[in-house]
Amino acid sequence: MWRMPFDAMFSRAVWTLTGSDYVWGLRHDPLSQRIFDLMHPLSPSDMRRLMMIARLNQRRHEAISRWTAVAFVTLPLSLGLAMEQLQPELFRRFVEDWDIATFNSLLIIGLIVAYILSCAWRARQIASVVELGLIENAVSFETDQEEDEASPLGTEL
Repeated sequence: MWRMPFDAMFSRAVWTLTGSDYVWGLRHDPLSQRIFDLMHPLSPSDMRRLMMIARLNQRRHEAISRWTAVAFVTLPLSLGLAMEQLQPELFRRFVEDWDIATFNSLLIIGLIVAYILSCAWRARQIASVVELGLIENAVSFETDQEEDEASPLGTEL
């Protein structure tokens, strides 16, 4: 996560978001190459399980980012707008008396929201890279019945 500001500006995967071929940037990104190298020795069933874990992580982050948007953006703005409509003098006095605290609070909330949204973006990117790794290795997304009895996926990844 500490690489996120750098990746947001200089990553090939980000710069190709504006074009029509998102897969090229994703395929040639250094993070993707590291994930492909980790996936290469895995069996097809382990690759599929890794894809399911990446998708689960992506869904979890997207749910958290939705609730963060509601809790940290929509609710405070709605309360502020309601307060401004119902008690405009109280709202103006609050903003004028607490201007530094209000600015600092908005800055901290903005940073929290940006961090959580960037985590969701990274989880989505990793899930896309794992899916691309399955495609690159010609592994089917569907599970064969005989592969259901495979050993648990190790934690050494």
